[in-house]
Amino acid sequence: VEPWLPVSGEHSRLAIDVQDALPDSVLNHYRRFIKWRNTHEVLRTGDINFINADEPLLAYTRKRGNKTLLIVINLGDSAAEFDVKSFKTCVALDGHGFECNIINNTVQMPKFSAFFADVTV
Repeated sequence: VEPWLPVSGEHSRLAIDVQDALPDSVLNHYRRFIKWRNTHEVLRTGDINFINADEPLLAYTRKRGNKTLLIVINLGDSAAEFDVKSFKTCVALDGHGFECNIINNTVQMPKFSAFFADVTV
């Protein structure tokens, strides 16, 4: 089937068959992330509480029963920091595919990244 509008050649690398074959493609990154997310019921069904954060950060907790997870998303195209001193404990979760570090109770977030942690308030 031919498209009815011209398609730029640069879009060819974004085709699903191309991305599907590349382990580090955006498509496969999000497939792995969704699979990871589905292993944490609190992320799917927990109550949400938004936290004041400076732009370009979006921060909130999800709570279900006695489990509380902190989620911080850097929507910006430069690095950002998020202070976690207000939490009694903050244990970073791994396996989600985003790289962030906690240094001196501050989350160091690269551009377009996300941070997930098990916290107590």
